Amino acid sequence: METKTELTALLQSEPRDARPAVLVSACLLGVHCRYNGGGEWNETVAALARRAELIPVCPEILGGLPTPRCPSEIQADGRVMMQDGTDVTAAYARGAKESVELARRFGCRLAVLKERSPSCGCGRIYDGSFTHTQIPGDGVAAALLKSAGIAVFGESDVAEALADYHLIKRVIGLTGGVGAGKSRVLDLLQEEFDAEILRADEIAAELEAPGQEGLRRLVALFGEGILDADGKLNRPAFAARIFADETALTKVNEAIHPLTWTEIQRRVHASRAQLIAVEAALFDEESRHYVDELWFVDADDETRIARLMESRGYSREKCLDIMRGQRDRESFRQLADQVIDNGGSIAETYAQLKKLLGEGLD
Repeated sequence: METKTELTALLQSEPRDARPAVLVSACLLGVHCRYNGGGEWNETVAALARRAELIPVCPEILGGLPTPRCPSEIQADGRVMMQDGTDVTAAYARGAKESVELARRFGCRLAVLKERSPSCGCGRIYDGSFTHTQIPGDGVAAALLKSAGIAVFGESDVAEALADYHLIKRVIGLTGGVGAGKSRVLDLLQEEFDAEILRADEIAAELEAPGQEGLRRLVALFGEGILDADGKLNRPAFAARIFADETALTKVNEAIHPLTWTEIQRRVHASRAQLIAVEAALFDEESRHYVDELWFVDADDETRIARLMESRGYSREKCLDIMRGQRDRESFRQLADQVIDNGGSIAETYAQLKKLLGEGLD
């Protein structure tokens, strides 16, 4: 059977399910894609299928290399060379990039890859001399997956992956317009379902504290005039400035959003919680990759207005003005996987959460 056909068959053999997805070197599942034309079925790795959806990958094949092929190793200068002297650096880089895209497409936050491989090796690789001498290092694809926030393990570390990562972890993104009641939903998730809560705005604020990379980026963009006498970001003045200037707001988002989502990803990986809720006012196709599913907390406009007038003392006109400046409800719905109707009682909202989470938690 041809290698590409084998990979396609594995990817399409069964419909996707609700289990977490794990990227796995295809050779460890028996696909004949190794340099020598063989596979290397690993029973322990294959057994992960009882707890996760396995997504097979072969970076070399994705990079356009044939099977079989001449052995390759990473050289001291970073190039990837075949034993016959052929430079295959570009193919390995291309395959690594495609592997990251595949991981994102399937929502993988964990990868189990073939050890010592010049593409998949994690922690140890061959030294480039083709003498089977090992040195510390990562393969090209493994390094790029790590930089994308994906936890990478070798096949002998499956037990560690299970213990450290908790494959039963579920990460939910939560979004919604002002007054929809996201705080109520977050409180219920934390109090009734033991969820760990990560708020994107709070994390961004931490990154904008003195000494942090976020503040350094803002100062580089706008100068030290944005700081107060204590060297902290003068938030009221800065907010007034950027929200009156669309170009400035775009620059802030481009500087802070990537840092924020990288930090969110780090905290997700470090968490021991089975359920994590990430709240953010805005999700897009890129940030959507950081969560397993996205929930939109919804309420009708009149309910939202009534809540804002009561909780914040806003006039009806101010409420409408704020709501007009946000994404409309229909665009929220189109991006979301689930919609929570939060316009009724707490009991009604709880019942929806219980239904959504009932089959996903122990």
